[in-house]
Amino acid sequence: MSTSASQFAIVVPVYNVIQYLPEFLDSLDKQTSKAFFVIAVDDGSTDRGGLILDRFSAAHPWLTAIHQPNAGVSAARNRGLDIVSQVKGVKYLSFVDPDDVLDPEYVASFTESLERTGADLALCPYTDFDRKKETPKVPNLKEIRLDQDGIGAVFFGYEATKAEAPYSSRGLPVKCFRYDKIRDYRFDARLGIAEDQEYFIRILPGLKTAVTVPQYLYRRRLRKSSITHSLRNDSDGLPPAAVRGIERTLVGMWWAAVRFGYGRGDSKALLEADVYYSWIRKYKFSSPLPAQDKKRILFYALGRYILTPYLRFRERDKPRKTKDLFD
Repeated sequence: MSTSASQFAIVVPVYNVIQYLPEFLDSLDKQTSKAFFVIAVDDGSTDRGGLILDRFSAAHPWLTAIHQPNAGVSAARNRGLDIVSQVKGVKYLSFVDPDDVLDPEYVASFTESLERTGADLALCPYTDFDRKKETPKVPNLKEIRLDQDGIGAVFFGYEATKAEAPYSSRGLPVKCFRYDKIRDYRFDARLGIAEDQEYFIRILPGLKTAVTVPQYLYRRRLRKSSITHSLRNDSDGLPPAAVRGIERTLVGMWWAAVRFGYGRGDSKALLEADVYYSWIRKYKFSSPLPAQDKKRILFYALGRYILTPYLRFRERDKPRKTKDLFD
């Protein structure tokens, strides 16, 4: 591993994404800044993805490939963090996913913003894409400085302003951290869902300031298989009540995307809703869904010409004067 003058560390867990891995690695190789290194942790892949990592790392000193038996995304990230902690001079760190694509300015722009502002955290907007389409970019973005309260508002999204909304995400890949603020923190490897959120909530007290980077530096790939694998793989060995809880959480995430997408016209949420719905239709639930969720699924099947006017009416009707059929 070459870490000379490499102040920017990237940690990436890898599991059975061989069809996307070459594009991801190529996007790293095209970074305009070369002051970075990557720890890729192969979490027991069965698709020869680990072999691709080994071959790529042999030709690219900035990449280190680590292999371990399958233990989950959090354990893989923790392994990467342990290795980063042994490297001197690291100033910034980000977590990315191996089925996504980084803009060539990802490292350079995050580094410049954090160097110039001294912020603890930098955030960028992103697009979602699948094989058929990609969400549009919001024009005329501006750099925004955030205090700790603003960081929380943008992360959760509920209280973000219109100018802040493009930067709102509960995922980690669109964030870059000042390393000394998160050096001692690790992910909870017991979690099978929402590990990003749980981790961020624990590190939030140490993040006092943030800056937004008005460039689309990240493309997030949406795919049904990632949802299904996450649920089936991480729920192994869990008691039935926990599995049902995870299933209900995912259905709840789908309905939140439906409401946000059709009620507010958010293109990212619309794409997420479609992906989750495809998964819901094919997934075999461990127990029957509650009547409320069944109604929502039937309602969604009616299509956008029914969904859009109803959900936009619900948005305008706040505080609600009439009963919502699906609450």
